[in-house]
Amino acid sequence: MAATPDATGVIDAMAKALQTASAVSFSAEYTFGAMASGADMLQPGNTVSVSFLRGRGLLVAYGPGGPDIHLLVRDGEGVLFRPSLAIKSVVPVMEGAAAAFAIDRLFLPFMGLLAADVKEASFGKITSVIAIAQGQPDQPETTRLVAVMAERFTGEIWVDMANGLPVRMIGTYFDGKGSVAASAAATYSDWKMEALAALDFDDGALAAFKTVQPAALGI
Repeated sequence: MAATPDATGVIDAMAKALQTASAVSFSAEYTFGAMASGADMLQPGNTVSVSFLRGRGLLVAYGPGGPDIHLLVRDGEGVLFRPSLAIKSVVPVMEGAAAAFAIDRLFLPFMGLLAADVKEASFGKITSVIAIAQGQPDQPETTRLVAVMAERFTGEIWVDMANGLPVRMIGTYFDGKGSVAASAAATYSDWKMEALAALDFDDGALAAFKTVQPAALGI
């Protein structure tokens, strides 16, 4: 097998690449597994386009193939909205929750990747990080694979060797309190170090939208 890389170095490089960026955009596709929770979780979709501007906010566009659901997170508040129907619903940010469960009733595996401290937000206390060799010595590899066991995530992460950004994460996410857990396989692509938000994080257009309960959004 090919030589294994320094596991901690792979995670550190990923954290540095993400948390030093002032703006980030990417696409992600999820395959959801089991959700262990007593709460009625919302599932807007499993394909998203994300645009993030540090210190200003986060815009998520769900789709295609479903309702035009968007999520805008800023100033400690989340707003789910549908531009085509001019309706919105406020979903609070949960104090003390792990990043993947930071927005009430939503599971957002990528939230920790956008934090000021990526390692803490994504993993919490890390128990172990193990590098896994990929391919043969004469076979070029573009990603490094590490297995992580931690307080908020346990699973495998593929990191792009060229830029340090995550390509795929498969595992189980925990809320850190022992009450919620969710498993998912997430593939990340189209990384850009710039925000591509259609609203440019300006929620002024939302002021005229009618406020409804989340169920009325058609999720």
